[in-house]
Amino acid sequence: MNRKAILVMLKTNIHDHKRFKIRMKELRKLANALDYEIVDEIVQTKMKPKSNYLIGEGKVKEIKKMVEELSIARIIFYNILTSKQNYNISSTTKCSVADRYDLILEIFDMMARDKLSKLQIEKARLVKNLPLIKLRTSKRLKAEHPGAKGRGEYAYKSTISGVQSKISKIDSEIKKYKQTKEKWLEKRRDLDMPIICLTGNYNAGKTTLFNLLTNAQKPVSNSPFTTLTSKYQKLSDREILFVDTIGFVIDIDPKLIGSFELNLFDMRNADSILYLLDASDSFYEMNLKFLTGINILLDIEIDHKKIIIVLTKTDLIDGEDLKVKETKILEFFPYKFPQVSISAKESKNINELFEKIQYILLLHDSTD
Repeated sequence: MNRKAILVMLKTNIHDHKRFKIRMKELRKLANALDYEIVDEIVQTKMKPKSNYLIGEGKVKEIKKMVEELSIARIIFYNILTSKQNYNISSTTKCSVADRYDLILEIFDMMARDKLSKLQIEKARLVKNLPLIKLRTSKRLKAEHPGAKGRGEYAYKSTISGVQSKISKIDSEIKKYKQTKEKWLEKRRDLDMPIICLTGNYNAGKTTLFNLLTNAQKPVSNSPFTTLTSKYQKLSDREILFVDTIGFVIDIDPKLIGSFELNLFDMRNADSILYLLDASDSFYEMNLKFLTGINILLDIEIDHKKIIIVLTKTDLIDGEDLKVKETKILEFFPYKFPQVSISAKESKNINELFEKIQYILLLHDSTD
């Protein structure tokens, strides 16, 4: 099966000399997770995107030539494409086109193991693709029924109605899961058991830390998004419940995260949030991940006083580098989050982590 792909990005900040490279590295990781063979990478700089193609028309023609000469199977954009841009690029190049959002959904689909995850993924895909489905259906029906307005309109409305009906059906099924989880949460509250939620970008070490803290044996992988449905485990020696949730990715679309309603439900209802950052990343990469994740948490109305920043994998860097990152990471945000640096591999500073958690829980109790 042909898996040859071209990666494309439109860079709109002419002064960006570092961050676009981190973003392209992230896109490369996502494409590699799906076994794409990356043939070339194209970055075009323009002050603003073009409405028809995102990138310049001349660049699209160059890509079309590459598709023909190199037998490219997919053109993958870092930027999120409008339905019009996707349609125009695929029509011009005669090649399958995807953006970062599509790629993440494909990885979710590949990693999904349970019905709830699959439902949430299918909903996200239908909602994202609905404008493109509308555009393609309209174009196809106009070509098939030129002048036959009545027949074309009926077929168009029937197609769109079918998609909207699927979304409604999925919403109903997800609602049942949510009601079950709400009842479960009430029981936990009655037991007065604190809930600690692990969040952060994929590969930040959430599941590794979860396993260490709870003696669980959840699978750990370098592949993105190995955790799609939240995992729960009580400590053996303390009345604390830990929750391992879905990982974030740089610049993840809030609508995509919003599709995973039950993961967000876990985050909103936690007594404390551990936000994990991989300390072995470069500072620029770590900062991009930090801003993405923290903004998601604040956007879903999580109280910043519940958040603890946890720098992980400290065994992979030297002490001086760690000190610089510990100091600099909080300069980019107005809130002074409690912070702790750990190594789950070496079980380093785990007691200090529990002290931070206990502090947050006591603070939470005093304000209730």
